[in-house]
Amino acid sequence: MLSRIGEVEIWRVLESIVPLVPIQKFLPDLTDDLLGEYRHLIEPHGLRRDPDTGIDWIVLPIQAFLLRTPRNLILIDACVGNDKTLPTRPQWHQQRSGRFMAA
Repeated sequence: MLSRIGEVEIWRVLESIVPLVPIQKFLPDLTDDLLGEYRHLIEPHGLRRDPDTGIDWIVLPIQAFLLRTPRNLILIDACVGNDKTLPTRPQWHQQRSGRFMAA
């Protein structure tokens, strides 16, 4: 369980944790100096440097949430899913993962 609010349990259903986009594309006003100042707070889980290019990529969880109330189960699906044609996102293109369903 991730959290509880009153009688509602909140569960995270993780699909993947992937480097999503270069951090300076995601946060275009981010300066190298500011990133350097806070790098220690976000590495290694939230930021990964590509060893070949030296580009810093923001790492984000792709996940759904399951809310368990006394009467209902509610799925909030914010995942990518399998078998999608996403050539601009190679990490998700034609993905064939069983992690989400197993979770």
